[in-house]
Amino acid sequence: MSAYPQSIPQAPARAAEKPLPPGIRIANAGGQGKLIMIVDDDEGVRLIVEAILAKEGYRVVSAESGEQALEYIGKLGNRVDLVFLDFVMTGMHCAWTQHGLRKAVPGLPIIIISGYTANSTLEKLVNDTGSGFVPKPLAREKLLQGIRGSLGEVPGRR
Repeated sequence: MSAYPQSIPQAPARAAEKPLPPGIRIANAGGQGKLIMIVDDDEGVRLIVEAILAKEGYRVVSAESGEQALEYIGKLGNRVDLVFLDFVMTGMHCAWTQHGLRKAVPGLPIIIISGYTANSTLEKLVNDTGSGFVPKPLAREKLLQGIRGSLGEVPGRR
């Protein structure tokens, strides 16, 4: 009789992801990549970021305001892997949005995006909260570097 087991137990199959709540549209929903939320009141910015990230294999949910981001995170919870958050938006301020997102999902990686790079409030928010920062205008490689840095990804792997 062999000292080795005749069969090797397999790891349990990955649990199927819960269906998305109604009313939330995910770009590249069939993709296998991480789910990234973009929060920006500028539709053009949201569409550009969606297109770039979807092409890279990520799934993307877009929110047009801090309030909508908090509504979505309440429904999606820890299925969201990372958030790109605009610093200057109408409605809820970035700092309050960030606080609400991290209250819902502690430790959620957040990258602040802004065209205001020389702003002491922005610098304080990024430094005090451990958030990443990507300046506008948003370039594909800067977005991907931000994601990789925040999620510890290796280029080419999602």
